Amino acid sequence: MLGTGNDRNAHGLTDRSDQRIAVCLLGLERTFDLIGDNIALLLERLKLMGEVHLFGVKPVTETWAYVRRVLTQTGLLENVTIEPQVFVNLTAPPKFIPQASGRGFMIELWDCAHCGSMINASEARFGWQYEVIVRLRLDLFWDVLPPMPRAFGHNDVHVPYMSACKGANDKFAIGGRTGMERYLTRVHLLRYMPPHRSFTSERFLRAAIDHTRVQRHWNWMFCKMGRANNLKQWPYVSSNAWLECSVRIVLRMRCERFVCGWCGQGCRCWNKNCSYSAVVAGKQVCHTFSKYPANGNRTPTLPGFRVPTGMQLLLSPNVSQMAHNCAGLTGAGLKICLATGLKKN
Repeated sequence: MLGTGNDRNAHGLTDRSDQRIAVCLLGLERTFDLIGDNIALLLERLKLMGEVHLFGVKPVTETWAYVRRVLTQTGLLENVTIEPQVFVNLTAPPKFIPQASGRGFMIELWDCAHCGSMINASEARFGWQYEVIVRLRLDLFWDVLPPMPRAFGHNDVHVPYMSACKGANDKFAIGGRTGMERYLTRVHLLRYMPPHRSFTSERFLRAAIDHTRVQRHWNWMFCKMGRANNLKQWPYVSSNAWLECSVRIVLRMRCERFVCGWCGQGCRCWNKNCSYSAVVAGKQVCHTFSKYPANGNRTPTLPGFRVPTGMQLLLSPNVSQMAHNCAGLTGAGLKICLATGLKKN
């Protein structure tokens, strides 16, 4: 059981509001102009836990203009170090699957390693270590603000339970200095993977952090929102998006219960009554309790999570009702909303 700050020296636990927190910001902006406020809420939560410094690995093709805007909004712009991506090798091992995602897999690993190097350089400069490290992608929308552990052991790695794909969720992590160092530098462990056995990103991560104390959180729920070159066709063609939850978020749909997928899916929305059931590209984004699985699961391993009133996060804190039109949305959000078939006003 996790202890308090009083036994930190004995058990390697960090449980203070003045702890040093390093946040790795990684990935493409994609729909960050739409969901930046959501990620800002998570950064504000981290600020309550201690002193936050951000380390951004910026794709060479992007300006990160929206990222800088959110960091200004959260008062963190002066506490950020940003460097452009540096790649060593973008060819995934032959046994990595799916091979079509191999380049993105290698970019992710090198970005993590780059952030780890930036953290090491910062620690060497100031003469102390960060006690908590976070890996945060820019394309994740949190359905519910994830409740953070009250203490972190040095070897802890906390990840969402959902989308583990028979391994460990590789989209978000927070943990102690030692455990997260292994998480960030796992690219150097690729050569130890068995040459005769196929593996995915999630399975590789699980093997890489095998000697850490991994803790999974079933109520850490998010949606991966992608972006296509043609925004009007985004819900239909974006290979980077989890379609059902992405459309639900754009529609600002309230949900009484979430049931999250075990691999490559977001969380499905269940309500007692679906007053408006949007169907986009064959995906129904609201499901009624009358059709709810008898065992309460979307899959045999993941429980349904009843969302307490007021906990679900929407696109805007000022919007409490589900959208029946696209009023109030601008930019990418407006284009995505129009593509669902709703009218502008």
